[in-house]
Amino acid sequence: MAQSTLIIYDSIESVPEDERSYWRQYIDFYEQYWGGPMSPFGIWFGNEYGNFRRAIADHMGVEEPAVRDCFFIRSEDGVLYVCPLGGAENPNILSCENAVPFEWFAAFEESGRRNFYSHWGFSSIHYNTKVGPTREKLAAAEETLSRAFDKTDHEKLRAMVEWMEKGVRNMDRWFSGREEGGYAVLNYGDVCSVLTPQSLDRERSVEQVAKIFSLLDEGKWKESYEISARFFQKWEDLRQMCAAAGGDEPLQ
Repeated sequence: MAQSTLIIYDSIESVPEDERSYWRQYIDFYEQYWGGPMSPFGIWFGNEYGNFRRAIADHMGVEEPAVRDCFFIRSEDGVLYVCPLGGAENPNILSCENAVPFEWFAAFEESGRRNFYSHWGFSSIHYNTKVGPTREKLAAAEETLSRAFDKTDHEKLRAMVEWMEKGVRNMDRWFSGREEGGYAVLNYGDVCSVLTPQSLDRERSVEQVAKIFSLLDEGKWKESYEISARFFQKWEDLRQMCAAAGGDEPLQ
């Protein structure tokens, strides 16, 4: 099973004060232990995670079960952003099996793209953006889709647009009430395992989704339908490749 994720990170200053010192201590040790920030793009091998948990528990003077983990990132100006982990469901994390949903791409700009290449042959694509601009972007996308649904007489496109609008609306709802200065990070994760290095470099779904919205705004229904159909076929092909690689049954 290949899994992609969408994670919201809150600035450490927005975390309750009684939690803040713990996360600073955790992150300081993590960066010293690994020689720099790795999460959430690091990969644990063998007993590495267990060894880290034992080491940080010893450092903090607590039993290992008491150690709480988090994902964290630093902005270019050094500000810390955290996403605490734990519990069956995390309100700051969305995940998807064997694909990346259309509406996730609608939240990002191509300028936020980053490629990660490891020495072990693992590669990934991720995008980041601030939460505030994302809300504005999703609102504009929802307006574009709603207007297109009302105007177009292309029945197949209308069905696609209706489905897209539902996804974008759900995405906007998920982002609502978040700290505007927080960060959102989309990580293709294991989906990249079925992409060759060449296709990894050519993968531009964020650009394609932006193009779909642009064509809809211009009222170019035929072109909108064609690029949308290619987009969804591409991701259906990738989903099937991921499912086959992981031994999963096709989704119905």
